[in-house]
Amino acid sequence: MGREQLDIFASEGVNLSHVIIGHSCGSSDLKYHVDMLDRGCLLGFDRFGLDFLHPDKLRLAALIGLAGVGYQEQIVLSHDSVACWLGRGLEITPEIARLVENWNPTHVFKNIIPAMRGAGVAEEKINSMLVANPRKFFQS
Repeated sequence: MGREQLDIFASEGVNLSHVIIGHSCGSSDLKYHVDMLDRGCLLGFDRFGLDFLHPDKLRLAALIGLAGVGYQEQIVLSHDSVACWLGRGLEITPEIARLVENWNPTHVFKNIIPAMRGAGVAEEKINSMLVANPRKFFQS
């Protein structure tokens, strides 16, 4: 529903360069991503490790592809994991634990960034997505 969110923000006069559409990596539809990016927003690729919702291979393929055609300045790479809910630690059953094995804050650094490097994504592009873009967004 990222495109619909952008429509609402635009109708209210929001500068779309001040918008991050989070959880965008839940789709590998590059047209969906490019439609939003071409409107000037940023996309949050922030749900790696939740393969049961959308496989990391597909999230990674979309991310590498978008960076490969020059959208790295509009992507924020981060990790959205939860260690507690409503002030309490999460109680995860063994069945759920298998589903979310890589849903932890180190997964992006241990697995996703090395895979990006292995696919030839340049360090400056990775740095843009991890450091420069969030810094620029929160400074504006």
